[in-house]
Amino acid sequence: MFHIDTQVYLDLREAVLENYIKPLLMSEDPKILAAAWKALSAFHAQEIVTVLPVESPTLLVRQLILEAQDTLVVDEYSLVLDKLVRHELLHMRRGLFKDAASKKATTEVSGTSELDRLQDVLSVVSTNILQKWQSGDVNPGLRIGYALSGLLCSSTVDRLPSQAFGNNQSQDVTEDASVGAIRARQGYRNVTTALTDVALTDHLVERISAMEGWTALFDNLWVANDDAQTLQIAETLISDLYKKITDGYVPAHCANAVLAITGIILSLHRHSHPASTVQSSLLAKHLLQHFTQQDTASDIGASDEVQFAVLVSLSFITPLAAVDEKLVRSILGMFTDRLEKDSETLVTSKYVTSLCFLHG
Repeated sequence: MFHIDTQVYLDLREAVLENYIKPLLMSEDPKILAAAWKALSAFHAQEIVTVLPVESPTLLVRQLILEAQDTLVVDEYSLVLDKLVRHELLHMRRGLFKDAASKKATTEVSGTSELDRLQDVLSVVSTNILQKWQSGDVNPGLRIGYALSGLLCSSTVDRLPSQAFGNNQSQDVTEDASVGAIRARQGYRNVTTALTDVALTDHLVERISAMEGWTALFDNLWVANDDAQTLQIAETLISDLYKKITDGYVPAHCANAVLAITGIILSLHRHSHPASTVQSSLLAKHLLQHFTQQDTASDIGASDEVQFAVLVSLSFITPLAAVDEKLVRSILGMFTDRLEKDSETLVTSKYVTSLCFLHG
């Protein structure tokens, strides 16, 4: 007897498979053929695939089962296919049952066409999610999920056309009309709705990954090839969000406003807009002054939700404000001081809070 974990046993399996079973898989004698396929079904799926007499399991079904001349062997074929299907379900090896002919046809289809098709599908799905969230016609228990999804799906909305906010009228009239037009757009309403709808759970991964959603929310709000109008949109949004932070009395809404401003800055940076550097410095200074010092932070500002948002924001925007060395030193010093305090606390506690995680 051989132990199944020895090399001798593995060599024996390979020898039986290659030298005795494989040569009989295309036998013309139905009884021999049935015995060979039944024996093959006793091997692992990875071993079976290496000795199949056809290029893929799909062709195996077509040629040996659907076109079988003798039904005597069909049951034995099914045993092998059962083993392959179970392996596919367990390991999700998506290429295992791909027809060789399909592979050839796929190579002839351009990658651009396939990408366009996938983008169309994603666009339809994203639009449906976004429309449901905007309409408010969703189950209250699902609204938070729709809101988080809506942040990412907002990038499917159309970009603003150039000169969307006025023409060459007097500067005061144009500015008033532009601000009004900005606040009247669906993109602006998405921002205000997200401030109240988005609620992050205690899942650390979900909290941190939400920053990508807040960035995507603004990606299509900017006017292509017009830095001036893009800056006006960004400044209007940022100004209104700062008011939400200052006047807010709900910690979750205040935290979302901080993340929203951060998302605007990251989106501007993603689109290579020069305002991202200036705004990142302004936001960092504001957060350091009003939220990181115990004597200046309000009760709402000192809440865990707001503190988490502040630390996430600083971690994302600090690289953009690297030109201000003094500011960067202040931010790093704040993180270092908090990390030292957390280290002392963790000596007597086995729990690591989300804030401790962000500190270090």
